[in-house]
Amino acid sequence: MTDTRPFAVVTGGTNGIGLELARLLLADGHDVLIAGEDDAHGDDARRDLAASTTSEVTLWKGDLGREDQVAALHEAIRATGRPVDILCVNAGFGLGGAFATTDLARELQMIDVNVRGAVQLTKLVLPGMVARRAGRLLFTSSISAAMPDPFEAVYGATKVFLRWFGEALHNELKDSGVTATVLMPSMTDTNFFHRAEMMDTRAGQARKDDPVDVAQAGYDAMMTGRDKVVPLLKNKVMTAIGDHLPDQAAASVHRVLSEPGSGERKTPPARPIGAVAALVGLSALAVARWRRRPHRPVAIEGTPGTAAAKALHVTLVARPGREAAVETLLNEIFAEVEQEHATRPWFGLRRDGATFEIFEAFPDEAGREAHLTGRAAALLMKRSNDLLASPARIGKLDVLLRKSDAASAADIVVALPR
Repeated sequence: MTDTRPFAVVTGGTNGIGLELARLLLADGHDVLIAGEDDAHGDDARRDLAASTTSEVTLWKGDLGREDQVAALHEAIRATGRPVDILCVNAGFGLGGAFATTDLARELQMIDVNVRGAVQLTKLVLPGMVARRAGRLLFTSSISAAMPDPFEAVYGATKVFLRWFGEALHNELKDSGVTATVLMPSMTDTNFFHRAEMMDTRAGQARKDDPVDVAQAGYDAMMTGRDKVVPLLKNKVMTAIGDHLPDQAAASVHRVLSEPGSGERKTPPARPIGAVAALVGLSALAVARWRRRPHRPVAIEGTPGTAAAKALHVTLVARPGREAAVETLLNEIFAEVEQEHATRPWFGLRRDGATFEIFEAFPDEAGREAHLTGRAAALLMKRSNDLLASPARIGKLDVLLRKSDAASAADIVVALPR
């Protein structure tokens, strides 16, 4: 290896996402050490990588679930005489099935590789980075870390560990010159599901993301020092839903994909997009309903085109010191509706200290009736209500608003006079 190039280490670098990360590092002028299991495809990976670069590619083979082998990898790194500029902690595997019947030995090995080995190697490499005030860490977690994972209970727990381990280090290391980034991929086209004995599940049989795209997202996030990245828009949506859903609702969403035999009940291939859309829509609905409960429902209701259409009057009470944030959020909602529909929504907003009132703001009954008549008005009504009840908005309101309890009035009160 030459000392003029930066030096990177990629565990699990002989296949899948790790192999693509190694390609990106080589293309960016790094010498790379890939660490993988002691099997034939490691040699194939090294030859493949070396054929397309003038940088050095080194292969280390061993069991990263064993303490002595992780120490041996660190000694191999030290023997190069090179400081580690980038460490990609990517090695890991999964195991599907009901926890009551899965193999304990494999699960303990999974914990050793995914968690203990990751911590040990990071502990050995990171002090040198901190001493030099330079370095980058990338931890491959999973979208599974956003929700409980039935039928992948141990695997999911290891990925939750890596997510928060990496994000904690990101915060610890700020101003140190070292960054830590967490990569949270969804189902990716690698050998993962075959090795995890999950090919009979919906997840195992579903269309998967290209590891090239996943690795690129992780690489870009690492090089810009971000705390985490979820590749691809559809996965960002699912992660947001998983983070906001009540735990058991999120677990039910995951179960649909991971339950053994679920692949035999999968939606026909002609309708994959519709199935995903339905899942996302049902999840979002569950989010909105659950998040609203502490405050009572917020909704714009009525029968368009009738004098009996209901009026809206919502009262919100901000937490102490959060009044300005509540006002900003509500104005953002109003502005978003106005921008989409090129008209000011029918909302008015009044503030009295920590209390906010949202109300219908029509100049007269005729104007009100006109707004509530016709398809365009109905769509505007629905969109405005969607904004108020969206997972992102409700999540923010949960933080900003004072909670109600059984002994006091609700913080959000909906008056619906006819």
